[in-house]
Amino acid sequence: MDINLFILLGIILIALIVQYVVEAIKGLITAITKYKGYEDSKISVTLAPFIAIIFAIGLCILSGCDLFVAFGYPLTIIYVGETVTGIIASLGANKVYDLIMSFRDYKDKLAIAESDKVI
Repeated sequence: MDINLFILLGIILIALIVQYVVEAIKGLITAITKYKGYEDSKISVTLAPFIAIIFAIGLCILSGCDLFVAFGYPLTIIYVGETVTGIIASLGANKVYDLIMSFRDYKDKLAIAESDKVI
């Protein structure tokens, strides 16, 4: 089974977009709370993970990015795979890239083990 690199690049792109959008929203919330007179407000830090998850899941569903499909294991209910992919993408671009590389390395090890059995 081939790994669909276009989907993997899409997931990394979504993670990168989510990371930047959430940082922008956090800055906006911080600026608004300072303007309203709250000096030490932690609202932006508290809301950031929720904003990231909702935004990433929405982008994955709208774009059809599914990590399971990318690795050749499509689920019967497509929205489940896209939702899980969105949750993973909400972690940020660095963590998503590390996770994808771990999956790829694991799949390569399985292919090597399978080829060793044949020989």
